[in-house]
Amino acid sequence: MEIITTHLEADFDGLASMVAAQKLYPEARLVLPAGVQSRERDFLAEYPLSFTALSELNFPDITRLILVDAQHQDRLGLLEKVLKNQHISVHIYDHHPLETTNPLLPLADYCKVDAVGATITLLCEELQARGLTWTPEEATLFAIALYEETGQFGYRNTTHRDFQIGGVLVQTGADLNLVTKYLARHWTPPQLELFHALLQAAQTLNLGHRRILLTTLTWPDYVQDMAQVVQQLAQLHGADAVIAAVAMEGKVQIIGRSRHPDMDMNQITKAFGGGGHTMAAAASIKGLTIVEVEQKIQALLQEQAKTWLPIQRLMTTPVRTVEPTATIKQTERLMTQYEVNALPVVSAKGGFMGLATREAVQKALYHKLTTHPIEHIMLRDIFLATPGTPFDEVQQHMVERNQRIVPVLDHDQVVGIFSRTDLLRAMHQALPPQEGKAEPSAGAAPSATVVPTPTLRTSNLHKQLATRLPPPLLTLLQTIRTLADTQEVAAFLVGGFVRDFLMNIPNFDLDVVVEGDGIRFGKALAQELKAEWTIHERFGTVSIAIPKTLHIPQMQHLDIATARTEYYEYPTALPTVERSSIKKDLYRRDFTINALAIRLNRTPGELLDYFGGRRDIKDRIVRVLHSLSFVEDPTRVFRAIRFEQRFGFQISKETQHFIQQAQTMELFHRLSGVRLGNELIHILEEPEPAKGIQRLNQFKLFPFIHPKLQWKEPAPTLFASGEKILAWHEVESTRSGTERWLLYALAWFESLGKSELVKTWKRLGFPQRNTATVGEFLQAQSTLIRTLNRKHLAPSEIYDLLTPWPKELVLFLMAKAQSKPAIHAATERIRDYLTTFQHTAITLTGHDLEDMGLPKGPAYRRVLDRIFKAKLDRLVTTQEDEYRLAKTFIAQETASGSRSKSPSSARKGGGG
Repeated sequence: MEIITTHLEADFDGLASMVAAQKLYPEARLVLPAGVQSRERDFLAEYPLSFTALSELNFPDITRLILVDAQHQDRLGLLEKVLKNQHISVHIYDHHPLETTNPLLPLADYCKVDAVGATITLLCEELQARGLTWTPEEATLFAIALYEETGQFGYRNTTHRDFQIGGVLVQTGADLNLVTKYLARHWTPPQLELFHALLQAAQTLNLGHRRILLTTLTWPDYVQDMAQVVQQLAQLHGADAVIAAVAMEGKVQIIGRSRHPDMDMNQITKAFGGGGHTMAAAASIKGLTIVEVEQKIQALLQEQAKTWLPIQRLMTTPVRTVEPTATIKQTERLMTQYEVNALPVVSAKGGFMGLATREAVQKALYHKLTTHPIEHIMLRDIFLATPGTPFDEVQQHMVERNQRIVPVLDHDQVVGIFSRTDLLRAMHQALPPQEGKAEPSAGAAPSATVVPTPTLRTSNLHKQLATRLPPPLLTLLQTIRTLADTQEVAAFLVGGFVRDFLMNIPNFDLDVVVEGDGIRFGKALAQELKAEWTIHERFGTVSIAIPKTLHIPQMQHLDIATARTEYYEYPTALPTVERSSIKKDLYRRDFTINALAIRLNRTPGELLDYFGGRRDIKDRIVRVLHSLSFVEDPTRVFRAIRFEQRFGFQISKETQHFIQQAQTMELFHRLSGVRLGNELIHILEEPEPAKGIQRLNQFKLFPFIHPKLQWKEPAPTLFASGEKILAWHEVESTRSGTERWLLYALAWFESLGKSELVKTWKRLGFPQRNTATVGEFLQAQSTLIRTLNRKHLAPSEIYDLLTPWPKELVLFLMAKAQSKPAIHAATERIRDYLTTFQHTAITLTGHDLEDMGLPKGPAYRRVLDRIFKAKLDRLVTTQEDEYRLAKTFIAQETASGSRSKSPSSARKGGGG
């Protein structure tokens, strides 16, 4: 049984999200954990929903819990017992901040939590993505929830996505009159009386340059919907935050509202066992007096206010800078002179252009790029702060982006630098008072120790691996884990598998990296699996052939590598490798999306993301790890284009700049033809290679392949036709192994002519067998098409024309013929050859001819060839027909003694 539920005392967002979720899980029942709020109760009285009562549920029968507008198990009431079911599946949809310490999260095998104004926004987006619709009545409920949760789009946590969904709901029939009716503020006399009392009891706290209205009191009677009262207080007073605590009927109700994301009401109420989101949260507690509650709230605010300091008070100033035309050597001297590890690069007018780091400068000097301008290697795509940026936001970006230095800009002018040294000082030392200002009094803004909340978010994918990977593969990973523990080494899944797993793309090409002796580990694993292995000493890797006994048919081999770092003796050289850590192993990789790892032992399932790869996957970005990535290996440019087109991503602007710099430095001319050719083959093997070729053209990379290479007709048309034909052939043919790239390469390079094509393909290291054959094919193709388009042509003649050529060239010929309606007959004849003629065979063999009295010799081939032609031309159909015709041909051979030459093409069947 599946159930959909929300938090206790459901609001409109919870109710609407349940209804929307039922469209995603049509078999699930709607279950309220306990009650709804007053206006929601009025709505349900007029527009009832089909709920299943808790008393009607048999909790052990529940196999899946879909939780909306909440992510904490303590907000489930009695339904929390369901989480004890042995194989319970938990799906979460919520817009409140994701808290990694939440004990419910490890149980969830699907979690969609995003920072939007309302959970209904997330679910409507999901319904749209799946092509699901809703009724006008449902649109009205969804709109009530959206308007309520976003304060009619006035709350600070409202996003453009909420506005978009609001527009869609109106378009699909939401009744705004009903929205207004149910959101109208009709206060009861008790609410109005409580409002005036709270206003009288309010005190203003000045903390961290912010004003907080704190009001506490004891009230004799319970007042429903106290949140409305507090919200009105916030609007009336205009403070940065309002917190109200009211003791009534044995409990203290706490409600907080703020106007700033860094004034975290969720953090305040969480300390009392409550929750919510950053700018709106609540708690209900027992066991504390109203005085104790007030004291604790004040202490929490004092502590949190330390994080409200603007970065302007923490940054280093004045700032040394460098001009973009300064050479890399000059920049290195300046860094040494001023004893700094980074210099902002500014224009002649002082505008910020980028950041030069000592790491990039040292790499450039190593590659003998001393005279190149610093703008060639400066970082551009980095986080930039303003003087008012909150400290915790700067800290979060520094950690998530692995960014050591943050420039602080005021109207594009660099006014400060915030470094890791500044970060450590802010975290562990007292801040001095601002110059020219007196020490603050006891009630003034704190200027002492800054204790930021942790911002490093780690993920554990152990449960997702267990639920999404097939059991045989999980068994293999368990074997690796056990062996790694035995050998006391750390083992990690790395690279493309991790990237594709995060993108829900099946991938059985596993790479394992070991911090330790990878060769020793790989040999031991191969012996454990009873598998064959190959050692590559230079790179410290072992390739294990996966035995069939493991029952993983999609997986042919497993690569085990030693965690290593690498350096390049000169630009475009192959790397020299040394043993290292997993972090440095990931740093040597091409792009952030490929620099991810999953720990297999010690803390199994932990995702290691040092360079923001997961963020770039979410943002659909291809980004290099450092500014000299293409200097060290220009083939990464072609891989960037390949990944961009494969996944529908975008190469980041900074990475595009580095590609242009690689062109300026003419690094591609130094690249070996074979390495370039391999990358081109990979691009042409992609499902839609034309997009990759167009991108190569946009980046002006054709001249590095051949100065006369172009992207113009008929190549684009041939690519489009080729895609359709290859798709057709894949369905029609039972045989695999088509070299797709060969068809596309011929369509692309054909305009060069035979001589230049052959010469270029040889330089690019394309397989020699293909290069020689393609040269001959280019000479023959015009004649082939003309002949195939003749009015009368026997099947045997079609066979003789096409059988000498590889199937990829025949498919190319078909693509070419298909693009020209005037030669339709040729297209159909090639189709017949591919689907029928090339699969035709005769049953008669040389042994049969011998039994029929034909002496061994060249006559065997002539007779079998004539019978095969007759079979193609439908002159014989059965085995008896073949025997009868063979007797005639044997008689002719015996009578005439003919020794005429037989056609050179070998025929199917007829083995001696």
